[in-house]
Amino acid sequence: YRLRIDSPCVDAAVDFDAITNDILGMPRPVDGNGDGIAFPDIGAYEYDPRTVDSDGDRATDFQEQVMDTSPIDPASCLRITTITPGLPVRLTFPSSSKRLYTLRSAPDLADTVWATVPGNVDVPGNDGLQTLFDNSGTGNRFYRIEVRKP
Repeated sequence: YRLRIDSPCVDAAVDFDAITNDILGMPRPVDGNGDGIAFPDIGAYEYDPRTVDSDGDRATDFQEQVMDTSPIDPASCLRITTITPGLPVRLTFPSSSKRLYTLRSAPDLADTVWATVPGNVDVPGNDGLQTLFDNSGTGNRFYRIEVRKP
């Protein structure tokens, strides 16, 4: 059995310097609860948010911490909910007031360079549906939203 992010066993053990790995040989301690202090977990397995997906939504618990979504609710995720074509293109997504969002675009998915859409850098979230706009009129584009803590 593995720990989830909401387990009271995460970062709750006594810190013994002699114990440096869990039962699988993974390093311990790891800062499992994101408070900036690494303590070992209670149990044989160390919870590592960088490798665990507690809700099965294909985003690691660490990625969900960065996005300010719930790592135990598969419906809580960063996603574009609506794209309205035209000029401007409007992209709507659920946002967090604790995060900043940047809109990027590319002409095709194989393109390794995603250009920043002007006027859409580090836009503060609003704890509701957020809308970003692309006024460039550069034709068909693919979009992605990047998120970071302020």
